[in-house]
Amino acid sequence: MTSLSYCDNFIYVNSAEQIINHKGDTKMKKDIVLMSIISSLPCAVVSMIYTILPAPINGLLWCMFVGYCTTNCVGPSVKKIPNILSCYAVGVLWALAFHYGCVLFMELGLSFTISMLLSVEIVTSLLVFVHVALLQNTWANIIPLLFPSIFTIFACKADFSVYPFMILSIIIGSLTATFADPFCNLILKLKEDTPEINEDQLENE
Repeated sequence: MTSLSYCDNFIYVNSAEQIINHKGDTKMKKDIVLMSIISSLPCAVVSMIYTILPAPINGLLWCMFVGYCTTNCVGPSVKKIPNILSCYAVGVLWALAFHYGCVLFMELGLSFTISMLLSVEIVTSLLVFVHVALLQNTWANIIPLLFPSIFTIFACKADFSVYPFMILSIIIGSLTATFADPFCNLILKLKEDTPEINEDQLENE
């Protein structure tokens, strides 16, 4: 099997066709088991650390998983750290636009339902246009990474005493996913460099 990065392997083994084609490949099955174990280890360690952190951050483990999953979806890479941090920072500005846009329409006498409709439609349209047409060549060019900052402001109901900790947890999740990739690659490389013992040789001995 061609040597792949942890992220590529993750995508690779999720292809049912590839798994069927390699059904009899014992080595590949062992690699999948090993990769499953080591890929979950960094996230498990961070989750353990959250249990001993003070409030309110110890109750925001789900935000860490949001950052972890979102980063894995767009492809974890150390080179993308500036993009990740930039998108989360700019996402905070869009989150404020969503929140205060809704507040503005309500102050104009519109119902909460209509205010939410207008706010989300207008701000989302502006977000997509700005980041596709104007910011495509900047660090803030990964649109999916904008939304964790946005929907967490709705999750905390604009409680700004908690919101910064939610953003911090999202960043922790993203960094966990980012550095899990080279960690897994290192373990897989060490395994590949370790000579395998042939069972026939053992029997002969």
